[in-house]
Amino acid sequence: MSSLFERVRRSRRNARSAEAPAEPSLLAGPKGEEKSLEEAALRTTARPSERQATKRSFEDIDVDVSLSAVGRKRNGGDLEKQIGRCVIFICKVLAVVFVIGLIAYIGSVVSLVHHCHACKKPLTWFLHPAPVHKPPVHPPHPPKHPPKPKHDGPPSDPEDYRFDDVYCHAHKDECDRTESAKQHAAIARYWLNRGDAELSVGRIEKARSFYSKAIDAGTEYGAPASTIASRRLSIATLPCVESTPGDRARIGRDYHKLHGDIITVRMRQQALKALGLYSGDVDGKYGPSTSASVRAFQRELGFDENNALTPIQTVFLICSAAHTARDRKSQNVLGIMHALGLGVSQNTASAIDWFSEAANRGDGDAAWNLAVLFGAGLVYSSFSLCDVVESPERADSYLELAAAAHHTDAIIAKTRYPHDPPHVRWGKLAVDLKAGKALKKVGSGC
Repeated sequence: MSSLFERVRRSRRNARSAEAPAEPSLLAGPKGEEKSLEEAALRTTARPSERQATKRSFEDIDVDVSLSAVGRKRNGGDLEKQIGRCVIFICKVLAVVFVIGLIAYIGSVVSLVHHCHACKKPLTWFLHPAPVHKPPVHPPHPPKHPPKPKHDGPPSDPEDYRFDDVYCHAHKDECDRTESAKQHAAIARYWLNRGDAELSVGRIEKARSFYSKAIDAGTEYGAPASTIASRRLSIATLPCVESTPGDRARIGRDYHKLHGDIITVRMRQQALKALGLYSGDVDGKYGPSTSASVRAFQRELGFDENNALTPIQTVFLICSAAHTARDRKSQNVLGIMHALGLGVSQNTASAIDWFSEAANRGDGDAAWNLAVLFGAGLVYSSFSLCDVVESPERADSYLELAAAAHHTDAIIAKTRYPHDPPHVRWGKLAVDLKAGKALKKVGSGC
């Protein structure tokens, strides 16, 4: 009997597994199989009590089979849910790992870009492979109208500076400061060179502008070019440096002669000595010491050191000694230059001012020049000023001042006509001074 029950149980379980979901009852089996087994079991049972027990056993089998089917369905649903949850959890973990890696990568790229910007490192080596340098292909014919270079702006990259990566990374502020200082020094040096080029050809206004730009570019960082530009700007802003090429061409260039065209070697030596560049004797001889001092002056102004002062350099030399060093002998020479228009613009009023300042400081040559200027209208004994108003009384006062300074010509002139009134005496002295000379007329009234 037990084997029969097991057969029924297995049969019903197999039937329950194979039946369609749309079956209304969990206890129904395949057609005829369960019923025939149940009837066969009841026929084999003789007693009613045993039959009743057999029916209950079949009912228990139906319940067991139904419960086992329900349990299988429930267990199958839980397994699917667990698998889905595991898949979702794994996807979330992978997403979090991806986001963290992406953030770390972006952070490293930003740090690298900032680091390369601070130390002027190109980023192309990181983002792209090194390009293959190919030989340039030249066109068969150059363009007819090539673009003109710009001359008023600094170079896009005056100098290419490189710093140690590790040092810049550890000392970012110092690295940035050093880089900025070097760049400003290069820009200041560029404007200084531009100013020197303009100054050498006499374009004073442009030279002043470029020197000012050099000072603005490097003063904050203590650039040497800014310091040099400041000194040269102080010379370029002197009022006496304004002149024309014709004025500068009248200055003699043969410095080996004892007497050049008005501006002698002695006058240049005196100006160099006043500026502290010459320590020898003012003897009018162009020797090694004078040559060395000339080179020092040219180096100070950024000119070519060729041992020979050009006309524009001579003007700067005399003007610097008169204005900056306040040398009275150089002031007298500057008065002659203004009176005759040598290297500077012809200006009789400026000439009288420079003569007066030098004479009041005890220069006998300047006092004698004023006496001759107001008494006979002459300058340097060979030039006649057309726009000067002669005044014998003023001429006498400057004659006394020149004689007191032991000027030889003033002493002779004072003792030649001692008893004549001023206008008579200066009339006779004018004739003596002009005798046998071919006077050249200068001034606005000629």
